[in-house]
Amino acid sequence: MDKVKIPSDQQDIGSFRLLKENIDIQLSEIIHGASKQSNLKPFTISQQVGDFYKSGMDVDRINKLGIKPIQKDLKQADVAVGSPKALAEFNVDLMLRYGASPILNVIPDVDQKINDRYILQFLLGMNPLSQDEYLNPEQKKVQDDYVDYINKILLASGEKKWDAKKNSQLIFNIEKQIAEISLTPIQLRDPVSNYHKMTLEEVQKLIPFIDVKQMLNKVNIEVGAFESVLVRNPKGLIGTTKIIENLSKDELAEFLRWRIYLGSIGSLGEPWHSIDQEFTRQRSGIQQNVSHEREIIEQTTSLLAHPVSKLYVKNYFNESTRNDVTEMVKNIKNTFKQRISNNQWLDEKTRNAALLKIDKIDIQVGYPEDWIDYSSVLIKPDDYLGNVQRIRSFSTMREFNKLGKPVINERFAVANITTPTSVNAAYMPTLNAVDISAAILQTPFYQPAADKAINYCTMGAVIGHELTHGFDSMGRNFDENGKLNNWWADKAAIEFKKKTDMLVEQYNQYEVLPDIKQNGALTVTENTADVGGIAIAFSALEKDIKNHPSDYQEIDGLSPEQRCFIAWSQLWSFKARPERIKTLVNTDYHSNGNVRAIAPLLHLDGFFKAFDIKEGNQMWYPPKKRVTIW
Repeated sequence: MDKVKIPSDQQDIGSFRLLKENIDIQLSEIIHGASKQSNLKPFTISQQVGDFYKSGMDVDRINKLGIKPIQKDLKQADVAVGSPKALAEFNVDLMLRYGASPILNVIPDVDQKINDRYILQFLLGMNPLSQDEYLNPEQKKVQDDYVDYINKILLASGEKKWDAKKNSQLIFNIEKQIAEISLTPIQLRDPVSNYHKMTLEEVQKLIPFIDVKQMLNKVNIEVGAFESVLVRNPKGLIGTTKIIENLSKDELAEFLRWRIYLGSIGSLGEPWHSIDQEFTRQRSGIQQNVSHEREIIEQTTSLLAHPVSKLYVKNYFNESTRNDVTEMVKNIKNTFKQRISNNQWLDEKTRNAALLKIDKIDIQVGYPEDWIDYSSVLIKPDDYLGNVQRIRSFSTMREFNKLGKPVINERFAVANITTPTSVNAAYMPTLNAVDISAAILQTPFYQPAADKAINYCTMGAVIGHELTHGFDSMGRNFDENGKLNNWWADKAAIEFKKKTDMLVEQYNQYEVLPDIKQNGALTVTENTADVGGIAIAFSALEKDIKNHPSDYQEIDGLSPEQRCFIAWSQLWSFKARPERIKTLVNTDYHSNGNVRAIAPLLHLDGFFKAFDIKEGNQMWYPPKKRVTIW
């Protein structure tokens, strides 16, 4: 990796990045192809994808418009602060058209304890920087660059020099206060502590500055249709009220206007686009920004997630791969069940509950059976910001419209995370299900008809990783039906905590930059899944070697077991800019790729046997420190 150069427009390079580069080429061909077709029927997938791309690439028109498309909303901010009712309506507009509100967000979601129905969740305002970037003194450069970024945007938008300077600091200070009352990344991983049911009246008392009922009326929700709502952070809502009450109406209006700029910055022309790119370079450490064309390809893929994914699957995904990986899923799942059955530290009741849960995990491969229908969304070839806002509004209203209806277990539906074009696989606790995207089923994660030892310890380990998430520090709080429910005996829960604490201690020792170590507590769920994933995959491989010995020969002097562990390590090859590593170590639930490549293997006796590693060797890890959880 010492000789590998990070592309000048990227923050890092590794297996995920390299595969994403290939996917982007394929997506570019699909989207370009759609944009070149003529006389397409309105509201069809190809028309929507092609015209969205055209609108984003019409740079001359975007530059000519400037901030005219958002002027009405900018002026409306002054009216919005006039009363709680007016603020409520404007706040919903921010959520619908600009992605999020900086003061209060409301989203429907599955009730984690009664998961056959939806419930409204009240969340704090969304900040553009991470909590660490606001609060860590060592992030002062990012903080200063961000204030300067705000100042430049406000100046470009017509504010006077003195006002822009004053308001940029005001905006930063408000966002910093929101960061201070927000849950930490570790707290966000605790579903039990974050489950607070309240009546709408109780919520209203916490946030008197805004009319909650008017917000719901704005999105056509009948206020009396539900008994309770969910609040993850009640103290944060109280803190939000204090922040708002300490602002003048002019200051609050300025803060709201900033969110309009922020929520539309990617759809504005010059000079706003260049100012945004400059801050991106400063914050990320990249030397140059990605091309405008790539920005639009990524935006098209993100916002029109299922339409683009449907075209991707049709053009680039083989059903044979889906069938082969589905068969591998069965093997990995059966191996996991056998390991749980043989588990020595679980009591019988907890073991049986775990077996029931693994039996009911639904794993789907490639793409969904039912696609989300975007055919009602108007996409014009000459209205980029309007297209963005209409898609956002459609997606948000679609969620609100689920309230009061039976829960729909939508699959491959989270843009950039579980959609078929995302290089990822994911476990969803409230569904007790795993989605394995079409995009990840390629080299280096999976190679059809390749060495089975490699496939088992790459894609097989990914499958095992996601299965283990159902039994990590967060996933174990959900039962076989995806309900937030404690199915653990007290003794088993205590033993589990002892084992995960050993992982926290281990990972805390890894230095990712000089004087910067991995955060074992932040990454414990992913580390547990990594250890479980490769352990399950290796067990499945050993079983297959025993049953089909002729399929496994020595290759290039390497045994199947050695090839397995080498493949796992190569999968996590990773190199990143210091700025990227500093951000990830404080915000990412995954450990650094170079840590993931080695640390989980130290808990497998088979790893030491495969390479004849003995006490005294550099890679030796004492048996008393090795952890077998799943």
